[in-house]
Amino acid sequence: MLKRVISFFGIFFILIGTCMVAPFILALAYGEYSSAKAFAYAIAIAYIIGIYIRKAFELPADKVKLKLKDSYFIVTVS
Repeated sequence: MLKRVISFFGIFFILIGTCMVAPFILALAYGEYSSAKAFAYAIAIAYIIGIYIRKAFELPADKVKLKLKDSYFIVTVS
């Protein structure tokens, strides 16, 4: 169960990094280069952590399905 939940958080980190791309582009468009630099660092860190977690806690293809108990745990921890 724990591997499945941690693997989900890897996906969550990648999603967070992806959501920060739009503010990064807007910061560049408005000339806010210090903000764009901060967004670039945050995106890179989120991607690196997310990919590392996904690879470190990868599950076999037959055990990918979440169970109800796992879903409650993910919502509680989030």
